[in-house]
Amino acid sequence: MRELVGVAVFLALGLTVSQRWLGRVRAGRFGRFFYLTGAEFLVLGLLLSPRITGVLDRATLQGLEPFVGLGLGYLGFVFGLQFEATGLRRLPGRMFAASAALNAVVLAALFGALGWVLARGGDVPVPLAVALAASGLGTSTTFLFLVDRHTSLGRNPTFRFLRFCSAFDDLWGVVLFGVALCWFVPGGWIRLAQTLGFALASSVILLGAMGVARTREAELPVLAGTVLFTGGLSAYAGLSPVLVNAVAGCIVANVHPQARAAQDRLLRIEKPIYFLMLLVAGAWWGLLGGGAWLITAVYVAARFGGKIAGGAAAGWVLNPSGGVRSVGWGVLAQSEMSVALMVNLMLLFPSHGVGDGAAAVLTGVIVNDLVSSAYYGWAYRKV
Repeated sequence: MRELVGVAVFLALGLTVSQRWLGRVRAGRFGRFFYLTGAEFLVLGLLLSPRITGVLDRATLQGLEPFVGLGLGYLGFVFGLQFEATGLRRLPGRMFAASAALNAVVLAALFGALGWVLARGGDVPVPLAVALAASGLGTSTTFLFLVDRHTSLGRNPTFRFLRFCSAFDDLWGVVLFGVALCWFVPGGWIRLAQTLGFALASSVILLGAMGVARTREAELPVLAGTVLFTGGLSAYAGLSPVLVNAVAGCIVANVHPQARAAQDRLLRIEKPIYFLMLLVAGAWWGLLGGGAWLITAVYVAARFGGKIAGGAAAGWVLNPSGGVRSVGWGVLAQSEMSVALMVNLMLLFPSHGVGDGAAAVLTGVIVNDLVSSAYYGWAYRKV
Protein backbone atom coordinates (compact mmCIF):
# COMPACT_ATOMS: atom_id res chain seq x y z
CA MET A 1 0.00 0.00 0.00
CA ARG A 2 2.76 2.44 0.90
CA GLU A 3 4.43 1.79 -2.45
CA LEU A 4 1.19 2.77 -4.24
CA VAL A 5 0.87 5.93 -2.15
CA GLY A 6 4.48 6.84 -2.91
CA VAL A 7 4.05 6.37 -6.65
CA ALA A 8 0.77 8.34 -6.56
CA VAL A 9 2.50 11.24 -4.80
CA PHE A 10 5.35 11.06 -7.31
CA LEU A 11 2.96 11.23 -10.29
CA ALA A 12 0.86 14.00 -8.71
CA LEU A 13 3.96 16.12 -8.22
CA GLY A 14 4.96 15.44 -11.81
CA LEU A 15 1.60 16.76 -12.98
CA THR A 16 1.97 19.80 -10.73
CA VAL A 17 5.39 20.88 -11.99
CA SER A 18 4.20 20.59 -15.59
CA GLN A 19 1.60 23.33 -15.08
CA ARG A 20 2.41 26.84 -16.26
CA TRP A 21 0.81 28.53 -13.26
CA LEU A 22 3.54 27.11 -11.04
CA GLY A 23 6.08 29.37 -12.70
CA ARG A 24 3.98 32.48 -12.07
CA VAL A 25 4.08 32.32 -8.28
CA ARG A 26 5.40 35.62 -6.93
CA ALA A 27 8.44 35.68 -4.67
CA GLY A 28 10.34 38.35 -2.80
CA ARG A 29 13.64 39.96 -3.71
CA PHE A 30 15.59 37.00 -2.38
CA GLY A 31 13.15 34.32 -3.50
CA ARG A 32 12.97 35.44 -7.13
CA PHE A 33 16.50 34.08 -7.67
CA PHE A 34 15.90 30.86 -5.74
CA TYR A 35 12.33 29.79 -6.48
CA LEU A 36 12.05 27.23 -9.27
CA THR A 37 15.77 26.75 -9.72
CA GLY A 38 14.77 23.26 -8.62
CA ALA A 39 16.44 23.25 -5.22
CA GLU A 40 13.04 23.32 -3.51
CA PHE A 41 12.18 19.95 -5.08
CA LEU A 42 15.41 18.51 -3.75
CA VAL A 43 14.33 19.56 -0.25
CA LEU A 44 10.81 18.22 -0.88
CA GLY A 45 12.27 14.85 -1.85
CA LEU A 46 14.24 14.82 1.39
CA LEU A 47 11.05 15.53 3.35
CA LEU A 48 9.33 12.60 1.61
CA SER A 49 12.28 10.27 2.23
CA PRO A 50 12.38 7.31 4.65
CA ARG A 51 14.40 9.37 7.14
CA ILE A 52 11.59 11.92 7.65
CA THR A 53 8.03 11.11 6.49
CA GLY A 54 8.64 7.81 4.69
CA VAL A 55 6.13 8.53 1.91
CA LEU A 56 8.80 7.52 -0.61
CA ASP A 57 10.28 4.53 1.21
CA ARG A 58 13.12 2.26 0.15
CA ALA A 59 10.90 -0.19 -1.74
CA THR A 60 9.22 2.62 -3.70
CA LEU A 61 12.57 4.17 -4.61
CA GLN A 62 13.87 0.82 -5.81
CA GLY A 63 10.75 0.43 -7.93
CA LEU A 64 11.37 3.86 -9.48
CA GLU A 65 14.94 3.05 -10.57
CA PRO A 66 13.97 1.99 -14.14
CA PHE A 67 12.10 5.28 -14.61
CA VAL A 68 15.11 7.17 -13.27
CA GLY A 69 17.26 5.63 -16.00
CA LEU A 70 14.74 6.79 -18.60
CA GLY A 71 14.76 10.34 -17.26
CA LEU A 72 18.56 10.52 -17.09
CA GLY A 73 18.78 9.50 -20.73
CA TYR A 74 16.27 12.19 -21.69
CA LEU A 75 18.20 14.92 -19.85
CA GLY A 76 21.46 13.74 -21.40
CA PHE A 77 20.08 13.82 -24.94
CA VAL A 78 18.63 17.33 -24.62
CA PHE A 79 21.94 18.48 -23.15
CA GLY A 80 23.95 17.03 -26.04
CA LEU A 81 21.72 18.65 -28.68
CA GLN A 82 23.03 22.13 -27.85
CA PHE A 83 26.57 21.42 -29.10
CA GLU A 84 26.18 22.01 -32.81
CA ALA A 85 29.55 22.70 -34.44
CA THR A 86 28.37 25.36 -36.89
CA GLY A 87 26.98 27.54 -34.11
CA LEU A 88 30.00 27.01 -31.88
CA ARG A 89 32.38 28.18 -34.59
CA ARG A 90 30.72 31.62 -34.50
CA LEU A 91 31.75 32.16 -30.86
CA PRO A 92 35.01 33.99 -30.02
CA GLY A 93 37.89 31.66 -29.24
CA ARG A 94 38.65 33.73 -26.14
CA MET A 95 35.43 32.47 -24.54
CA PHE A 96 36.54 28.84 -24.91
CA ALA A 97 39.94 29.69 -23.42
CA ALA A 98 38.35 31.54 -20.50
CA SER A 99 36.01 28.60 -19.84
CA ALA A 100 38.97 26.21 -19.87
CA ALA A 101 40.89 28.41 -17.40
CA LEU A 102 37.89 28.67 -15.08
CA ASN A 103 37.21 24.96 -15.02
CA ALA A 104 40.87 23.96 -14.70
CA VAL A 105 41.11 25.98 -11.48
CA VAL A 106 37.82 24.62 -10.10
CA LEU A 107 38.77 21.04 -10.97
CA ALA A 108 42.18 21.39 -9.32
CA ALA A 109 40.65 22.84 -6.16
CA LEU A 110 37.94 20.20 -5.90
CA PHE A 111 40.08 17.21 -6.80
CA GLY A 112 42.84 18.25 -4.41
CA ALA A 113 40.45 18.87 -1.51
CA LEU A 114 38.33 15.76 -2.11
CA GLY A 115 41.42 13.61 -2.62
CA TRP A 116 42.66 14.76 0.77
CA VAL A 117 39.42 14.06 2.64
CA LEU A 118 38.75 10.73 0.90
CA ALA A 119 42.31 9.55 1.66
CA ARG A 120 41.56 9.41 5.38
CA GLY A 121 40.64 5.75 5.03
CA GLY A 122 43.74 4.81 3.02
CA ASP A 123 44.36 5.18 -0.71
CA VAL A 124 42.56 7.89 -2.61
CA PRO A 125 39.67 6.46 -4.69
CA VAL A 126 40.66 8.47 -7.75
CA PRO A 127 37.57 7.69 -9.91
CA LEU A 128 35.23 8.80 -7.10
CA ALA A 129 37.26 11.97 -6.45
CA VAL A 130 37.21 12.84 -10.17
CA ALA A 131 33.47 12.11 -10.48
CA LEU A 132 32.62 14.30 -7.48
CA ALA A 133 34.94 17.07 -8.68
CA ALA A 134 33.39 16.92 -12.16
CA SER A 135 29.93 17.41 -10.64
CA GLY A 136 31.09 20.71 -9.14
CA LEU A 137 32.13 22.31 -12.43
CA GLY A 138 28.65 23.07 -13.75
CA THR A 139 26.84 26.41 -13.55
CA SER A 140 23.06 26.58 -13.32
CA THR A 141 21.31 27.43 -16.59
CA THR A 142 17.97 27.91 -14.82
CA PHE A 143 19.46 30.30 -12.27
CA LEU A 144 21.04 32.51 -14.93
CA PHE A 145 17.76 32.49 -16.85
CA LEU A 146 16.01 33.84 -13.74
CA VAL A 147 18.72 36.50 -13.35
CA ASP A 148 18.25 37.50 -16.99
CA ARG A 149 14.48 37.70 -16.53
CA HIS A 150 14.62 39.79 -13.35
CA THR A 151 17.53 42.14 -14.13
CA SER A 152 18.92 44.18 -17.01
CA LEU A 153 22.03 42.02 -17.40
CA GLY A 154 21.02 40.22 -20.59
CA ARG A 155 23.02 42.42 -22.98
CA ASN A 156 26.07 42.70 -20.76
CA PRO A 157 29.12 41.01 -22.42
CA THR A 158 30.21 39.47 -19.12
CA PHE A 159 26.74 38.01 -18.58
CA ARG A 160 26.84 36.52 -22.08
CA PHE A 161 30.00 34.73 -20.99
CA LEU A 162 28.17 33.46 -17.90
CA ARG A 163 25.43 32.03 -20.14
CA PHE A 164 28.16 30.40 -22.23
CA CYS A 165 29.60 28.92 -19.02
CA SER A 166 26.23 27.44 -18.11
CA ALA A 167 26.61 25.12 -21.11
CA PHE A 168 30.35 24.55 -21.30
CA ASP A 169 31.02 24.14 -17.59
CA ASP A 170 28.61 21.22 -17.77
CA LEU A 171 30.33 19.87 -20.88
CA TRP A 172 33.68 19.68 -19.09
CA GLY A 173 31.93 18.06 -16.13
CA VAL A 174 29.99 15.46 -18.13
CA VAL A 175 33.09 14.38 -20.08
CA LEU A 176 35.22 14.02 -16.93
CA PHE A 177 32.40 12.29 -15.06
CA GLY A 178 31.90 9.82 -17.89
CA VAL A 179 35.59 8.97 -18.06
CA ALA A 180 35.77 8.54 -14.27
CA LEU A 181 32.67 6.36 -14.27
CA CYS A 182 34.31 3.88 -16.63
CA TRP A 183 37.09 3.23 -14.08
CA PHE A 184 34.87 2.52 -11.08
CA VAL A 185 35.26 -1.16 -11.92
CA PRO A 186 38.09 -3.06 -13.66
CA GLY A 187 38.22 -2.90 -17.44
CA GLY A 188 37.88 0.86 -17.85
CA TRP A 189 38.88 0.95 -21.51
CA ILE A 190 36.32 -1.75 -22.32
CA ARG A 191 33.57 0.16 -20.53
CA LEU A 192 34.58 3.36 -22.32
CA ALA A 193 34.39 1.56 -25.67
CA GLN A 194 30.99 0.12 -24.70
CA THR A 195 29.74 3.59 -23.75
CA LEU A 196 30.83 5.08 -27.06
CA GLY A 197 29.41 2.10 -28.96
CA PHE A 198 26.05 2.47 -27.23
CA ALA A 199 26.12 6.21 -27.95
CA LEU A 200 26.71 5.58 -31.65
CA ALA A 201 23.94 2.97 -31.76
CA SER A 202 21.58 5.31 -29.89
CA SER A 203 22.28 8.12 -32.35
CA VAL A 204 21.44 5.82 -35.27
CA ILE A 205 18.17 4.77 -33.58
CA LEU A 206 17.29 8.39 -32.83
CA LEU A 207 18.05 9.54 -36.37
CA GLY A 208 15.83 6.75 -37.65
CA ALA A 209 13.03 7.81 -35.32
CA MET A 210 13.31 11.41 -36.53
CA GLY A 211 12.98 10.14 -40.10
CA VAL A 212 9.91 8.02 -39.29
CA ALA A 213 7.97 10.93 -37.77
CA ARG A 214 6.62 12.63 -40.89
CA THR A 215 4.48 15.25 -39.18
CA ARG A 216 5.29 17.78 -36.47
CA GLU A 217 2.54 16.39 -34.25
CA ALA A 218 4.01 12.88 -34.44
CA GLU A 219 7.63 13.90 -33.98
CA LEU A 220 7.53 14.76 -30.28
CA PRO A 221 6.00 11.48 -28.98
CA VAL A 222 8.12 9.36 -31.34
CA LEU A 223 11.37 11.16 -30.54
CA ALA A 224 10.69 11.44 -26.80
CA GLY A 225 9.79 7.75 -26.62
CA THR A 226 12.96 6.78 -28.49
CA VAL A 227 15.11 8.96 -26.22
CA LEU A 228 13.58 7.36 -23.14
CA PHE A 229 14.11 3.90 -24.64
CA THR A 230 17.82 4.46 -25.37
CA GLY A 231 18.35 5.93 -21.89
CA GLY A 232 16.66 2.96 -20.24
CA LEU A 233 18.63 0.52 -22.38
CA SER A 234 21.91 2.17 -21.32
CA ALA A 235 20.96 1.93 -17.65
CA TYR A 236 19.97 -1.73 -18.08
CA ALA A 237 23.40 -2.41 -19.59
CA GLY A 238 25.09 -0.82 -16.57
CA LEU A 239 26.27 2.24 -18.50
CA SER A 240 25.67 5.94 -17.87
CA PRO A 241 22.38 7.05 -19.49
CA VAL A 242 23.48 10.68 -19.20
CA LEU A 243 26.78 10.14 -20.99
CA VAL A 244 25.46 7.75 -23.66
CA ASN A 245 22.58 9.99 -24.66
CA ALA A 246 24.63 13.20 -24.35
CA VAL A 247 27.08 11.83 -26.93
CA ALA A 248 24.16 10.64 -29.06
CA GLY A 249 22.56 14.07 -28.83
CA CYS A 250 25.78 15.74 -29.93
CA ILE A 251 25.99 13.41 -32.94
CA VAL A 252 22.36 14.05 -33.89
CA ALA A 253 22.85 17.84 -33.52
CA ASN A 254 25.66 17.76 -36.07
CA VAL A 255 24.04 15.32 -38.53
CA HIS A 256 20.30 16.06 -38.63
CA PRO A 257 19.28 19.42 -40.17
CA GLN A 258 16.22 19.75 -37.93
CA ALA A 259 18.00 18.98 -34.66
CA ARG A 260 17.51 22.49 -33.24
CA ALA A 261 13.75 22.33 -33.85
CA ALA A 262 13.68 18.90 -32.21
CA GLN A 263 15.50 20.32 -29.18
CA ASP A 264 12.91 23.09 -28.82
CA ARG A 265 10.12 20.51 -28.79
CA LEU A 266 11.90 18.21 -26.36
CA LEU A 267 12.53 21.11 -23.98
CA ARG A 268 8.77 21.32 -23.36
CA ILE A 269 8.86 18.28 -21.10
CA GLU A 270 12.45 18.55 -19.84
CA LYS A 271 11.57 20.66 -16.79
CA PRO A 272 9.02 18.21 -15.29
CA ILE A 273 11.49 15.34 -15.83
CA TYR A 274 14.28 17.31 -14.18
CA PHE A 275 12.13 18.34 -11.21
CA LEU A 276 11.07 14.74 -10.68
CA MET A 277 14.75 13.77 -10.87
CA LEU A 278 15.41 16.28 -8.10
CA LEU A 279 12.60 14.75 -6.09
CA VAL A 280 14.10 11.27 -6.42
CA ALA A 281 17.58 12.62 -5.61
CA GLY A 282 16.24 14.23 -2.44
CA ALA A 283 14.51 11.01 -1.41
CA TRP A 284 17.69 9.00 -2.01
CA TRP A 285 19.52 11.66 -0.04
CA GLY A 286 17.32 10.67 2.88
CA LEU A 287 18.66 7.11 2.62
CA LEU A 288 22.30 8.16 2.91
CA GLY A 289 24.30 7.98 6.09
CA GLY A 290 24.94 10.97 8.33
CA GLY A 291 28.75 10.80 8.25
CA ALA A 292 29.28 13.02 5.24
CA TRP A 293 29.59 16.38 7.00
CA LEU A 294 33.36 16.67 6.57
CA ILE A 295 33.16 15.78 2.88
CA THR A 296 30.29 18.26 2.48
CA ALA A 297 32.18 21.10 4.16
CA VAL A 298 35.30 20.42 2.11
CA TYR A 299 33.31 20.14 -1.12
CA VAL A 300 31.42 23.41 -0.60
CA ALA A 301 34.52 25.33 0.51
CA ALA A 302 36.71 23.99 -2.29
CA ARG A 303 34.10 24.73 -4.96
CA PHE A 304 33.57 28.26 -3.64
CA GLY A 305 37.31 28.98 -3.58
CA GLY A 306 37.79 27.38 -7.00
CA LYS A 307 34.95 29.35 -8.59
CA ILE A 308 36.20 32.67 -7.20
CA ALA A 309 39.83 32.02 -8.21
CA GLY A 310 38.79 30.48 -11.53
CA GLY A 311 36.51 33.44 -12.20
CA ALA A 312 39.47 35.78 -11.76
CA ALA A 313 41.51 33.68 -14.21
CA ALA A 314 38.63 33.68 -16.71
CA GLY A 315 38.23 37.45 -16.38
CA TRP A 316 41.91 37.94 -17.15
CA VAL A 317 41.69 35.70 -20.22
CA LEU A 318 38.63 37.58 -21.48
CA ASN A 319 40.38 40.93 -21.07
CA PRO A 320 44.04 40.94 -19.94
CA SER A 321 43.95 44.72 -19.51
CA GLY A 322 41.59 44.29 -16.56
CA GLY A 323 38.32 45.43 -18.14
CA VAL A 324 36.45 42.35 -16.89
CA ARG A 325 36.19 41.69 -13.18
CA SER A 326 36.16 38.24 -11.69
CA VAL A 327 33.11 36.30 -12.82
CA GLY A 328 33.35 33.86 -9.93
CA TRP A 329 30.31 35.13 -8.04
CA GLY A 330 28.26 34.83 -11.20
CA VAL A 331 28.95 31.10 -11.65
CA LEU A 332 28.41 29.94 -8.07
CA ALA A 333 24.88 28.58 -8.61
CA GLN A 334 25.32 24.86 -9.15
CA SER A 335 24.22 23.18 -12.33
CA GLU A 336 21.10 21.10 -12.76
CA MET A 337 23.36 18.51 -14.37
CA SER A 338 25.21 18.09 -11.04
CA VAL A 339 22.11 16.47 -9.57
CA ALA A 340 21.63 14.26 -12.63
CA LEU A 341 25.24 13.09 -12.42
CA MET A 342 24.88 12.18 -8.74
CA VAL A 343 21.62 10.32 -9.40
CA ASN A 344 23.43 8.47 -12.19
CA LEU A 345 26.28 7.63 -9.82
CA MET A 346 23.96 6.34 -7.10
CA LEU A 347 21.96 4.34 -9.65
CA LEU A 348 25.03 2.49 -10.93
CA PHE A 349 27.22 2.28 -7.80
CA PRO A 350 25.09 2.53 -4.61
CA SER A 351 27.98 1.95 -2.18
CA HIS A 352 28.65 3.77 1.11
CA GLY A 353 31.52 5.85 -0.26
CA VAL A 354 29.43 6.96 -3.21
CA GLY A 355 26.55 7.80 -0.87
CA ASP A 356 28.64 10.16 1.27
CA GLY A 357 30.00 11.89 -1.81
CA ALA A 358 26.55 12.23 -3.37
CA ALA A 359 25.18 13.65 -0.10
CA ALA A 360 27.96 16.26 -0.16
CA VAL A 361 27.11 17.30 -3.72
CA LEU A 362 23.35 17.50 -3.06
CA THR A 363 23.95 19.61 0.05
CA GLY A 364 26.32 21.75 -1.99
CA VAL A 365 23.59 22.40 -4.58
CA ILE A 366 21.32 23.84 -1.88
CA VAL A 367 24.09 25.92 -0.29
CA ASN A 368 25.38 27.30 -3.59
CA ASP A 369 21.89 28.26 -4.79
CA LEU A 370 21.21 30.02 -1.49
CA VAL A 371 24.51 31.92 -1.65
CA SER A 372 23.90 32.91 -5.28
CA SER A 373 20.34 33.96 -4.48
CA ALA A 374 21.58 36.15 -1.63
CA TYR A 375 24.29 37.68 -3.83
CA TYR A 376 22.00 38.52 -6.76
CA GLY A 377 19.20 39.60 -4.44
CA TRP A 378 21.61 42.06 -2.80
CA ALA A 379 23.39 43.22 -5.96
CA TYR A 380 20.14 43.86 -7.86
CA ARG A 381 17.80 44.81 -5.04
CA LYS A 382 16.66 47.91 -6.93
CA VAL A 383 15.95 46.15 -10.23
